[in-house]
Amino acid sequence: PVYRDDVVNGKILSSFAVISITLFTATFLTVSITIFLQGISISLDEVVRLILFCIFSLIYAFAYYSISLFISAFSSKSGHSLVISVVVWIFLNWILPIISYFIAFFTVGMPTFTYENVTYVENNATYYYTTSSFDYESWQNKLNEITGTIQFFSVYQHYSNIISKLIPQYFQYEREALDVAKLFSQYPLSIAVLILYPIIFIILSYTVFARREEK
Repeated sequence: PVYRDDVVNGKILSSFAVISITLFTATFLTVSITIFLQGISISLDEVVRLILFCIFSLIYAFAYYSISLFISAFSSKSGHSLVISVVVWIFLNWILPIISYFIAFFTVGMPTFTYENVTYVENNATYYYTTSSFDYESWQNKLNEITGTIQFFSVYQHYSNIISKLIPQYFQYEREALDVAKLFSQYPLSIAVLILYPIIFIILSYTVFARREEK
């Protein structure tokens, strides 16, 4: 007899293999074609960035697969689980960031301007004017803090935090070499959440499938 956990194991391993092969092949072909057409050379730093990009992208994609696997555990029809998985993906990637920004904006409000009266004399004439300014960095930090809190359980948010450290520098002509240790020390929470996402949902999927097997 074929047990349900064997089926789940087969699904997980085959899906992980397909995602890995597709991602690494697409990245390799894209980089190879770019190097060939533009005649550029690739440095060791860029190789490290590409490898890290592929690894984190693989974990990110597998995290969403684990969510869809968990959803399929409750659905008797694959079509229903597919639709729900797409809705979850759209919500986490597109809708939740918009909602979090609006909540943050209405919570923080408009930036507070500071006004200052300035007086100066020129050619025996006195002039008066008012200047205004606001602490944009502080205001933006408050927005980011609220949006980050709301999107804490969004795998897309944590993936973006990590990739934003790799991609912008990757396209700059002058940049510092990537410090891998610094990257891990700057985003330990994002890396941990990104890794825990597939682990947790796969364990939950096993639990649901095991209970259905007992019934």
